[in-house]
Amino acid sequence: MNYESFFPIDFQITKINEQELFVKYKLGDSNAREILIYNNWLLVLDRLKKRFLNSTFDKGELFSVGTIGLIKAVDTFEINKGYTFSTYASACVDNEILMYLRKYKKEKANISESSISCFEEQSNFLETIASEEKIDEDYLQKALY
Repeated sequence: MNYESFFPIDFQITKINEQELFVKYKLGDSNAREILIYNNWLLVLDRLKKRFLNSTFDKGELFSVGTIGLIKAVDTFEINKGYTFSTYASACVDNEILMYLRKYKKEKANISESSISCFEEQSNFLETIASEEKIDEDYLQKALY
């Protein structure tokens, strides 16, 4: 796959330039935010390859969720904390994907439980109808006798 089509501009930035971009973004420059996001998209692919390669979930969907984590990382990163953005963003991407997977599994469990209870209700209803029909049949046979 040619990832160059994702990047409309050449975003080869250095760590010093990255810090300048964060300062500009914090001062309200939305273009700096876009550059930071585009420059770090490969980080999302790297996290998918390292942590979620064997996952049975759709990789495109996980990439989308990871990109949301990257955007959150850009929005919440603080330069003066003393750690690198890539370290912070990796944790945010992983966390976003893991939250998505937990939510998916929880929803799947809820659907399974509701399906079982719905099946049990239908089964009880059918048993009730069958027993009522048997009573009517017995009544009819006694009446005919």
